[in-house]
Amino acid sequence: MVSPLVFFILFFSSMLSLLQKEHDLMSFLAWSMTRRLGTGESVSRQEQDSEREAVRQRLWEEDLSSNFFDNFGEPQSVEMRNGRISLTYDGFGTKEVGITEMCESGHWEITPTDRQREEKDRIQAEFQFDGLPNVGAIWRTVAFLGDESSNAKLTEDFDRLPSKDQSDIIEKVRLSVRSPESLAEAKIKRAIEDVYHKRRIDEALQDIISLQAPGEISIGSREKKGQEEVMGSYGGDSWGTGRRRDVIRTVWFLKVGGREIDGFLPSEKSIGGVSFFVDEAECKGRTAQQVCDRLLESRRETLLVYLEQVRVARTIPNDSRIYDLSPEEWTERYVKSLESLQAEVRQNWQKEESEKLQQLRLEREIYETAVVHLKKAREDVSVAEQRAKINRVNLDELSRPNWGKIGYESSEEMDEHADEMERYSLAIGELVTKRLRERGETEVAAVKSKEAVQVESREIVEGPASPAPWFLHGISQDRFEAYGRKPGEGFGLRVAGQSLYLPGGRSVVGMAFRSIKSRYQTNIFTVGLSPVGGQRIPTSVDRGGAELLALVDEPDRWQVGWTEKKDGRPFNYCLANVKGVTCVSSDGYVSNDKGWDRDDGQGPTAEEVLVAHGLSVDEVRTSESGETGEDEEAMRLRDGESLAVPNGRDAVTPESRKIDAHEADRFKAEALDKLSLVEAVLKAMPEQDKRASKKIPALLREVVEMRNSLEQKAIRNESAKDRAENRVSDFMERMRTLSRSNSAASSGMEDVEGSWYDRLFELWSEVPQAVVAETEGFDLKDKHGELVASVRRRLLEEIGNLQAGGKLDLKSLIDDEAESLLE
Repeated sequence: MVSPLVFFILFFSSMLSLLQKEHDLMSFLAWSMTRRLGTGESVSRQEQDSEREAVRQRLWEEDLSSNFFDNFGEPQSVEMRNGRISLTYDGFGTKEVGITEMCESGHWEITPTDRQREEKDRIQAEFQFDGLPNVGAIWRTVAFLGDESSNAKLTEDFDRLPSKDQSDIIEKVRLSVRSPESLAEAKIKRAIEDVYHKRRIDEALQDIISLQAPGEISIGSREKKGQEEVMGSYGGDSWGTGRRRDVIRTVWFLKVGGREIDGFLPSEKSIGGVSFFVDEAECKGRTAQQVCDRLLESRRETLLVYLEQVRVARTIPNDSRIYDLSPEEWTERYVKSLESLQAEVRQNWQKEESEKLQQLRLEREIYETAVVHLKKAREDVSVAEQRAKINRVNLDELSRPNWGKIGYESSEEMDEHADEMERYSLAIGELVTKRLRERGETEVAAVKSKEAVQVESREIVEGPASPAPWFLHGISQDRFEAYGRKPGEGFGLRVAGQSLYLPGGRSVVGMAFRSIKSRYQTNIFTVGLSPVGGQRIPTSVDRGGAELLALVDEPDRWQVGWTEKKDGRPFNYCLANVKGVTCVSSDGYVSNDKGWDRDDGQGPTAEEVLVAHGLSVDEVRTSESGETGEDEEAMRLRDGESLAVPNGRDAVTPESRKIDAHEADRFKAEALDKLSLVEAVLKAMPEQDKRASKKIPALLREVVEMRNSLEQKAIRNESAKDRAENRVSDFMERMRTLSRSNSAASSGMEDVEGSWYDRLFELWSEVPQAVVAETEGFDLKDKHGELVASVRRRLLEEIGNLQAGGKLDLKSLIDDEAESLLE
């Protein structure tokens, strides 16, 4: 029997043998795995080492932390250098850390000394690092004193101090504790008076005022050039390429407080004001006022942010060692005071807003009053100029004032322009009254429409009239009936701007002189007569004949005398007066001695005829024999001299006052312009009316001769000027008569309104004033006259357009010619 001891020994040996085999097996497996993995295990170990080094490097570079020492261990030396602590490690070098970092790491304990000091708003105590004698003493803040914007408090380092030192510090700190009301006031003050905050608050408040300013409000956009980076993309990712390209962006803006303008900028209706950039999405589907209201709300919210940011204190006192109030009590009083102060600030903002808006509204009211003043003055000028136009009064002698620029000028400047216009309107009124008085005309419905003037004028003209004789010789009474009066009715004042006369008591004289051949001449003089209807009294007779239509100024002394010549020698002297008509030949033979009732022997006597011509019987015979010479009387007539008439009676002739060269040139230029107008219209007339078509060539010849004469001869005195002016006026009136006759013939109507003739005459008359108005601001100096002539020439070139019913834009013509003139 095997003993238990032997059995144990055998069992133990077996187990050892098995373990040895297992170890061999494990060794073999390990060797096999090593053979198989080989290099892979080595690479894994290298990666771990690399990661560990990266962590150590990061800890070395970062601020000091608690696990720093877990990775690096204790430093070889610790020293204080220039206020920083140097930690030295072999293999790594020296790491410099701040005192605060060193303390907060907690690796070394600090112990207070018995020294304290007070620095500005804090109390500091001296500490030393345990076991680091080379570092020396350091100062740590143990308490903060209360100031204008923060509460007093104790720090963690305060608890390291001895009890006695803590008591002394607490006593000092309690003295600096601020009340909740004081702190709330300081917070509000700092929030609204800080330089950065104040600038933002002022901007927001100004925007709020601007968005409510009176004036025009509109939404607009404009294109703006800019640049953007070219982006690259692949597989859903995008990145910047560093290259930039030009782009055009549309910028939207809201303009408020603008001023209405009147000018030639159709894209702009207002100017000035304040612009606010807005997103296009904000503008879509909203009016300008709605966008403005949203911006106003946004600015008000921005303003309140600066008050709400101090709504709650940054720290609520809860340290019973230095505060008597509980956190709840302190907070309640702080919030209550803060709300009261916020309400006061908001009230101040509203007051400032109200005062500035009131000032803006007052300024706007003054401005709008000036605009109304200027517009009213413009209307008055337009009415006054229209009145002058209706009454055929030339305004060249008046200087047209500046029209003003609404929107671009201040209220003071617009008021000045308005005052100038008011004075100008008064001057026009005085000039019109003066000219009507000089011409013996009256005014009917001056400021009414053309149709109203015609109706009212016709009603007045057709009223009862006093009888007055009509003295007619060789002319039809129709010529005077055209002026609104019937045979035997007296003429009164002329209706301004029309060929109509009111009922009156003045007689008329009408005479027709037949056309003559080239070897014959007829010279005419008058006494006590004035022309009818703005026409002239002829002083000579040419191949086209002549008509004399006149009003009697002196009922008992009026005369019409004419001398008939052949080859420059007078052979017949005639006289018409209140008695009748008588002619005396150069040999003394009396002919055509008839009264106005056609009774023989009732006309002026032969002596009266000769006396009227300033001659005697002997002088007549001398004239017949040729001793007097042909040109003496002709030269006197041509030079505007008076024919002496005995018994103190003088022939009515213009004064021979000399005129300066500038006035003569201006008159000649205006006369040539009118002759060009007459010539162009006559040539453009369609041949509808046979009677008119027969008169056109003769009138054209007269106009051409007159123009050539004006171009070749100088105007030296008033008499020459008046003669030329009378002839030009006669041509204008005859042209108008022919144009109306031609229009009626072509349309089958007796009175044609709105024909191309009327439109041309209207534009022609408007050119001088339009040039002044449209070239405001141009530096034309003394070229206005040249520009007027140039525009009128262009106007004549457009006759065909007017005949076809087209419309002409006078402004475009003026702009084109002004640019050419400036070039």
